[in-house]
Amino acid sequence: MDVSTTARLHKAEVDAPRNFKLYERAVAAGVISTGNGLIVAPTATGKSYIGRSVIREAVKNHLGGVHAYLVPYRALAQEMYESFKRELQSEGLVAKLKISTGDNWDPVYPEETDILVSTFERFSSILSQADLQVGRVVLDEIHLLADEGRGPNLESLIVRLRTWKRPLSLCALSAVVANPEDLATWLGVPLVRGSHEDRSVQVEFRCEEEMDITGRIKAEVAAAIGDGDQSIVFCNSKASAQKLAGELSQTISRMLPGSDVEALRDAVARFTGAGDAETREEETPLLELLISGVAYHHAGLSKQARLLVENAFRERHLKVICCTPTLAAGVNLPAKLVVVKDVYRTEFVRGYPKKVVLSTGELLNMLGRAGRPGQVDAGHGIALVEPGLLDPANLEKLRLAIREGSGNPVVTKLPESFDAIMRFILQTVSDRGEATMDDIVAVFKASYWFHQEKQEITFDKPLSQDVMEDIPSFKKVTPEIYVEDVWTTPDGVAGIVRSGENAYTFSPISSARTVRVRRDKSTGAGSCVSTWRVLLTPCCFPRKPRRRSETELFMFPLTSSGRPSTRGARLRSLFVC
Repeated sequence: MDVSTTARLHKAEVDAPRNFKLYERAVAAGVISTGNGLIVAPTATGKSYIGRSVIREAVKNHLGGVHAYLVPYRALAQEMYESFKRELQSEGLVAKLKISTGDNWDPVYPEETDILVSTFERFSSILSQADLQVGRVVLDEIHLLADEGRGPNLESLIVRLRTWKRPLSLCALSAVVANPEDLATWLGVPLVRGSHEDRSVQVEFRCEEEMDITGRIKAEVAAAIGDGDQSIVFCNSKASAQKLAGELSQTISRMLPGSDVEALRDAVARFTGAGDAETREEETPLLELLISGVAYHHAGLSKQARLLVENAFRERHLKVICCTPTLAAGVNLPAKLVVVKDVYRTEFVRGYPKKVVLSTGELLNMLGRAGRPGQVDAGHGIALVEPGLLDPANLEKLRLAIREGSGNPVVTKLPESFDAIMRFILQTVSDRGEATMDDIVAVFKASYWFHQEKQEITFDKPLSQDVMEDIPSFKKVTPEIYVEDVWTTPDGVAGIVRSGENAYTFSPISSARTVRVRRDKSTGAGSCVSTWRVLLTPCCFPRKPRRRSETELFMFPLTSSGRPSTRGARLRSLFVC
């Protein structure tokens, strides 16, 4: 990137947000000074800048602990890391800045880290470090609590921060949602709301039905290139993004100026001259497309390849990116046009594919990549709907929601997944080393699930049986961990879990028939020491491609004499940190 481009982006990101109305309201509400708040606003209103300001303020005031800025995606983490570097240098602040994601697996040592930029999942693992003192925490894209895939893990992380390793403060950033007051009440922080009027760049979003979606996209991006603008097209899968990029390449290559072709060739040459041969060979199709002015972008690419695409787009040589929703979360790119090709995701119900329409919030996040402040002077977003996907009433409802920018309510997804509940319980025990049922109940009461449901939590025999009976139906946890055999007992269901060459038995426990067992490491013998519910001990074993940690949950039902059964049961947990 040339010096003038860097300077322009630096000025846009560092100076402009101070004049944003949303930033001024956050300051007035004490969000910057205290570090506590929930910022709910449309895209491109300065939410991320407010979050980074919260952490820079902690550095200015020499507040202790590791201050964490947490995001859902690696691409966004890299962008926040670069923004922090520029802003710290601009303000003359000295801080030890570190990034930790799936792309950056270097160890995180608390004594060597002041600011940590990380993904939700990576930080959840780092949080288990005994010597970690958590400073201020900023949670970006907290509306993903409503995401079926990532929501339960995010909720578990927040509960751990609320009940176990409490941060100095918590600031959450969210796209527009329908129930911000409810979310702020659960977090216990003040609410600051924004609107489209807070955007410094005006955008126009619309939703249209289209028979020939690919043909329409070709026409839209060609028109944008003719006007000197760039485009991002969102697809619902990696395969769809790669296919569309190939279909657009011939149209775009004919319109690409010679200077851009040469610049892209140079970028590809630099890329192929670095890195390992295997990575270069895997990404040959991408490199061939990139020279034509179009590229695809998804989580399956290497970090270097993703940065190649992003930088070529920022330098204005690459005209179109076809991507998955990984670019929908906060990444700043100079796109004037954004098209959502697929307004649905494919889910499998009883083995059959089903098209599920994306939430308004997800669509607005994607469309909001158009017209980023400091990058372009206006933005246009189009969501294309294939005929028959929605009935006329629901199509009109979606059009209205997109036009007005109204989001969906954030609803917990924790109770919808047995896997998530098991991970939640086992994580609680893992954090504490041992836990009673009362401990688990207390943690559940801190969840967003309990906040929304407000139901009494009890662990009686029927519930114990129900949970144990669900384990066999869960069957295969991973290719290496699966339920091999199942049988019934007076207390519920017992069985054998196989992990590689090792087999482990599990058996049910009612709250009245459990003991804590202290196990002698040298002999393996167990002795009863108190009437606790469960005892969890960690174990580590290598797995390709990286080393992971798991836990073993020891459960010992009592015999009729009140002694621990000689047939101890241990279930390798579903939790992977």
